[in-house]
Amino acid sequence: MERSLELAVSLLGILKAGAAYVPLDPDYPIDRLTYMLQDCKAATLLTSAAQELEVPLGTTVSVIPVSLERLTAHQAKRAVPTPVRTHPDDPAYLIYTSGSTGNPKGVPISHRSLVIHNRATIESFTLSESDTVLQFATINFDISVEEIFPTWLAGATLTFRPAGPLSTVPTLLQWVEAEKITILNLPTAYWTEMTAVMQDCALPSCVRLVVIGGEEASKEAYRRWKLAAPPGVGLINSYGPTECTVTATSYRAGSGDETDGTLPIGRPLAGTKAYIVDGNLQLTPLGSTGELCLAGPCLSSGYLNQVALTNEKFIDNPFDTQPSYARLYRTGDRVRYRRDGNLEFLGRLD
Repeated sequence: MERSLELAVSLLGILKAGAAYVPLDPDYPIDRLTYMLQDCKAATLLTSAAQELEVPLGTTVSVIPVSLERLTAHQAKRAVPTPVRTHPDDPAYLIYTSGSTGNPKGVPISHRSLVIHNRATIESFTLSESDTVLQFATINFDISVEEIFPTWLAGATLTFRPAGPLSTVPTLLQWVEAEKITILNLPTAYWTEMTAVMQDCALPSCVRLVVIGGEEASKEAYRRWKLAAPPGVGLINSYGPTECTVTATSYRAGSGDETDGTLPIGRPLAGTKAYIVDGNLQLTPLGSTGELCLAGPCLSSGYLNQVALTNEKFIDNPFDTQPSYARLYRTGDRVRYRRDGNLEFLGRLD
């Protein structure tokens, strides 16, 4: 389903029914969508009436087209919904990683993890009812989770990016100004492109916060940002694997030592603990490089239908005996602690 009111209603309806949603961007290749449907054994596929959908071969999913007319007709019946008992550890959604090293991997995220992430995001972004948040990412990326649910939970306004005409940064910024968007959550690559034109195309005055993530922010892009960003506009550099519910650490620009011109990935969000270990899973000395491992209630239960990979990446936590932190996720990312206590991303181990 594309970005639409029907998408918003469908997400809420799935959760109210006690089910878990699996995002399927219709622009993705049919082979990948077919694999995801087969892997998760989806029972029902919600799609917009605008999509001329053929059920992928090899799946038994039933297709329900969602339209405002159909929703209005059902609403008129005023049917009493069946009571649903959902446990905090039941999955709220199942999202697939990009699959850069093979087939996409299904990662289930629980209601508990989603709520903890939402609350931490509201605090980090200082979200309030007066905010309007842009829904920019494809729904297949878990950044969409961070755009959508904390916004609703805070009572703020969610605005979906329209399809098609916003192909250039200046066009997008014009649209952002017209829609009075206050918070942008952008891929670092897109933000880098945006900083290259900000001298000639200013950031709209309505924007109070820009959040970036997905890859390392370059020194040059950050230098351009500091030169062109209006006073008072915040910048948050975020980091997080899908396996840890979207975002695990974040850094607000200007809150630490930036004498070398780089943006660190900051400190763990509430409910997350970070450890830097060597090849023997021993904690590294302060300032030394090692693998980042994460623990906390925001960790996924593992990979769908992949027991061996789950056991490899999700291990017992030897550093904490609390039940909420009993499991450790090995990110495969190289980091180190800076002198100011913030984490610095240094690339992949492989």
